[in-house]
Amino acid sequence: VISKQGAQAVQQASAAVRNYLREPSISPKPPSHLPGLASDYFDLSTWVGTSFVSKLVNGVLGNLSSPHSLQQIMRDLLGPDANVSLDTGNLTRNVSVGHVGNISVTLNALSFSDLASDSRLSFDVRGPQNLSLGLGLSHFVADVSLRLF
Repeated sequence: VISKQGAQAVQQASAAVRNYLREPSISPKPPSHLPGLASDYFDLSTWVGTSFVSKLVNGVLGNLSSPHSLQQIMRDLLGPDANVSLDTGNLTRNVSVGHVGNISVTLNALSFSDLASDSRLSFDVRGPQNLSLGLGLSHFVADVSLRLF
């Protein structure tokens, strides 16, 4: 008797849910899709902050004749040879090389030397939504370009 009444209750509840779902929604319409890519973003080339960063990086930090250049800062922080060593504490990483096998790489220490010998820093605005930052330390060079979409 209980299982028959339980089955009837489930059928009635299921029918009530189906009837409710058939009714039109009373919610407002969903928001429309966002517009496509815009070209009217903030113009970084006319922003005063971009000019300030450019003068700071290119005129001071990246200027080798400046007493506050990146090269001089490296010498002040790291000594005349601008050397730094880091104990990494045996960092180990296993790298899979497909069907060949695995390679185990262990890093015990990092050492950088002569960092101030040829350090360079640059900042440039390459367009309304495009910035560029360059960094060179000895034989390491990085050039990062940021673009707003």
